[in-house]
Formats: sequence, structure tokens, C-alpha cells
Amino acid sequence: MIWIILNFKRWSWSAMQWDYIKEDLKIEVDAVNYDLEHLKTSVDTVTIPAKGRYPEVKLTLVLKYSSHCVTEGKQWLLRKGVTACSSIIDEGGQERCFSKERYKLSLSLPVIMKDIVEKQCYFGKHRNFIVVEQLDNFGQIQKYHVFFNIRKKGKGRIEIYVESAYVPVHSMKLHKKVKGFVLLGKTYRGEKIKAPK
Repeated sequence: MIWIILNFKRWSWSAMQWDYIKEDLKIEVDAVNYDLEHLKTSVDTVTIPAKGRYPEVKLTLVLKYSSHCVTEGKQWLLRKGVTACSSIIDEGGQERCFSKERYKLSLSLPVIMKDIVEKQCYFGKHRNFIVVEQLDNFGQIQKYHVFFNIRKKGKGRIEIYVESAYVPVHSMKLHKKVKGFVLLGKTYRGEKIKAPK
């Protein structure tokens, strides 16, 4: 494990490299160990149902998860008045902060994404897609937004990369819908996925 000490006028933290954390599949924050086994890359088989002239097809689905599923942006936390955190250097070399709240919610990600074929998805703003899951967080129903992109990675193989996942502070207007099996089917066939007007 490589530790980097970062000094800021308003921040005091130790930074951990996400690449090393992924290898260990665990992270220690404030003397508490958090298991990250659920964010390990997974490979599964999914079935796209027949529709119209397209027959049923079985695909290999690869699921990968970003560090943003368990971290928050430093600038966002600064605006909230947070002056210290357990820092993680993400895949792009940016400093982010481990979020216990996001971690807890992320435990549901494997189940949510494994059933992506049946999910109602929405078009995002950055050439990505969103699935919204209602989770019961200690009696409080929250709308958990999962942001992901999708691409074909060889014959019969689809990769979904979960870019981030969190409960938005402000409600998001999501109108342009697309079924999960449509996303997978079009990606498999190499077709362009167009948002409805």
C-alpha cells in the first residue's frame, strides 16, 4: 500500500490510491475496515428476450465499478464545511473523499446491475445512462441513482461500467426512458442508441 501525505491550508488527510485499494478489496477508514468485495469486476450471463425480427440471445455481461461509487468530490465537501477526510486518488488522478453513506448504498449495486435487463433506464447528460432504485435506508425511502456507460467488448460480450452512484441532494428530472434489454440488445448489434424526442 502506498500512502501519500497531502498538505492543504484547509485540509488534513492521508490519500490512498484506488488502484491499490482495488487489489486489496478493502479499505480502512477511522480504524474501521470496509469490505469492497462487492465492487470487484464480475462476469455473468444474461438473456436478451426475442423482439420482432430479433431472436433471443445470450450475452456475457462484464460489470465494473468506479471509485466514485464510494467517494465524494472534495470541492463539494468543502462547500458543506468539511475540512478533513479519508482521501482517495481516483482512476483519473483526482482527489476524492471516502463516503460512508455511499459505501453503505453501494452494497446494493451488484443486485441492481445484475438485473439490468429488466430495469427501466434513463438517458443521462454525458453519453451515459441512469437507473434509479428505491432503497430503504433505515426506514427512509431514497432514490438511488446509478450512472453507467455500456459498450461492446468482443463477440457476445458487453461491458457496463458504473461511473457513480448516489442519492442526489436535489431531485433530478428524468424523462427520456429506455429499457435495459434495449440498451444491451442495441449495443450487441452495434446500433446507435437514440434518445426519444
